[in-house]
Amino acid sequence: LLQANLELATESKKLLEEQREWRAERSGLMKANKEFVEEVERLYKQEESWDLAKQNLDQQIADLQGTLLQQTKSWKEEKSKLDGKIDQLVESVKILTFDNDKLIQEKEADRSSASRSSQEIKADYDQKIVTLEATISNLKSQLQNETSEREKVEIEMENLEVDLQEK
Repeated sequence: LLQANLELATESKKLLEEQREWRAERSGLMKANKEFVEEVERLYKQEESWDLAKQNLDQQIADLQGTLLQQTKSWKEEKSKLDGKIDQLVESVKILTFDNDKLIQEKEADRSSASRSSQEIKADYDQKIVTLEATISNLKSQLQNETSEREKVEIEMENLEVDLQEK
C-alpha cells in the first residue's frame, strides 16, 4: 500500500509538473498567438492604407491624364489657328509683292511714255511718283506689320511646341 501511495504520489507529482509545463507552454502559446493577432491586424490596417493611397494615386493619374488631353487639344486648336494666320500673312505678302511689282512696271511705263509734252509728262510723273511713293510706303508699312505679326506667331508656336513637348 505504501508502495502504491508512493507511486501515486510520484505519478501525481509528475502530472503536476507536466501540468505546470503545459500551463507555461499554453501561456507562451497564448502570448505568441496574441502577438500574431496584433501583427495580422497591423498588416491589414497597413494594406487598407496602401489600398486607399493607391486609389488616390489612380484618381490623380486619371485627373492628370484628362487635363493633359484637354491641354493637348487646346494647343492643337491654337496651333491650327496660328497656322491659318501664317498662311494668311504669307498670302498678304505675296499680294503686296505683286502690287509692288505692278506699281514698279507702271512707273517704268510712265517713264517710257514720251509722246506727251514735257510739262504734262513732268506733272503726271510727279503725281504718279507721289501716289506710288505713298502706296509703296503704305505697302512697306503693311509688310512690316505683317512680318512682325508673323514673327510673333512663330515665336508663340515655338513656345507652344516647347510646352507641348515638356508635357
